[in-house]
Amino acid sequence: MIATKQLPVEVLQELANEFAAGLAARAAVMREAIDEIVRGPSADAAHRLRLSAHALAGTAGAFGATELVPHAERLESLGKEWQGKNGAATKASVTDAFRALDLLTTSIGAVIARLRSR
Repeated sequence: MIATKQLPVEVLQELANEFAAGLAARAAVMREAIDEIVRGPSADAAHRLRLSAHALAGTAGAFGATELVPHAERLESLGKEWQGKNGAATKASVTDAFRALDLLTTSIGAVIARLRSR
């Protein structure tokens, strides 16, 4: 969680709003990376997925959006796995990635509503 004693409430709310506003774009970057891997091995796409998911897991935790963390961590793990295989993915792991991304996307809606209502 972000240290609330150091920042005014207005600043914290603005940061939370910016985080919430960027969630859909973060999910889109991950979806594009997975889609690219579906079309063929891509170490670059695997790297993008890993880094995007890693960054989301960290910032989600900082904003108390803990429901996003397990899904982001799963996507990060798959990105790392695929990166180690030069961007190649099995059909089962791609299915797993889309499932994690769908769960993440579903959770994003609840997080946005909660963060903006503070």
